[in-house]
Amino acid sequence: MLTHHVGLSEAPDLRWMLRLRGRGAQVRGTTRDGAGEVMDEKSFSVDTGEWAWFKVPLDAFPGFNPAHLEMSVQAGSLDVSVVLVAAGEWTWLEPGGIKNLPAAAFFHDGYMDIDTAAVRLRKDYERADLIFHGPDLPLPVGRYEVEIFFDAETYPGVRLGAFAFATPHGEQGQWHPVVAGDRAVGELVQDANLPFRLALRYARAADMTLHAVRIRRYE
Repeated sequence: MLTHHVGLSEAPDLRWMLRLRGRGAQVRGTTRDGAGEVMDEKSFSVDTGEWAWFKVPLDAFPGFNPAHLEMSVQAGSLDVSVVLVAAGEWTWLEPGGIKNLPAAAFFHDGYMDIDTAAVRLRKDYERADLIFHGPDLPLPVGRYEVEIFFDAETYPGVRLGAFAFATPHGEQGQWHPVVAGDRAVGELVQDANLPFRLALRYARAADMTLHAVRIRRYE
């Protein structure tokens, strides 16, 4: 199996994240640069009938490199569902657990406040569109409360936008309003351990600052 090229640069805990299942599979993962030269190579085993996530670390390397992953099966059988590149900490939430993500960790338009890791959206400059989304990382099966923490330069009751959840299977659930002076909160039901995405559609009704997204697992 061969992935398309992605841009890689040195980062803490840089890794491939692979959603796999297989029986007695002995797998070799080879990372190659744009010229086909080997940058990193790891071997690992997969022996589960359920979809599970496997972490394949990438050794640190300087600069920026286009790279792709080749996976070859030396023995057994292997199914591949999702391949991601990630860096930094991302741990499974247990029931009752909370994960707080700074807004700057999401893909976004607008600009980032370096001191606070907040994201600033301006009605006179940004598009009225889906301009804030992420984290595109997996969560275990369960039920979650997801809340966006924000403030806005306008009166209470002004509709600033709306957000929804999506997975590789498509949009999940309803659009949740983001209204000045109210909480922006929605329930996410994760029925498979797939990556999830929160997508915010900005309405350009007022300038607003996105501070963080909190994920709380109920069960």
